[in-house]
Amino acid sequence: MYGTDPLHPASTQVDAIVAAARAAAFTLEQLAISLDSRADGEQPGSDGLAERWEALREENRQLHEAIVSRSSIERAKGLLMGRYGCTEQEAFALMVNTARHQQRKVRMIANDLLVGVHLPEIEQEWSRHVPSGPFAG
Repeated sequence: MYGTDPLHPASTQVDAIVAAARAAAFTLEQLAISLDSRADGEQPGSDGLAERWEALREENRQLHEAIVSRSSIERAKGLLMGRYGCTEQEAFALMVNTARHQQRKVRMIANDLLVGVHLPEIEQEWSRHVPSGPFAG
């Protein structure tokens, strides 16, 4: 299945992106630690060092969150593609529309799908797009 099969090219690409992003996040964290130690002993005229350090730390947090979200969303798209026989774009649209309807983030919908939470909105959305599909009534 897409996203879980280690031999699937897309799964391998996602794994490579996640590994590279984790390495970048680690490097940013090390830089932040270095800046933090310098910030503790700031010299006069080094205004802004603490602010730059905090900005790097926030960027690192956001990058980490994006990595985790991307991985979950990719796996959830694969799950939907396998379940409904839809394209990658259709799977993503199903999650986006469900997230919009529930006023939640797409990554939360993806996480729900991955842990087996039943989301009837996705079935309803899919049946609207494919009237002759398995959920047509």
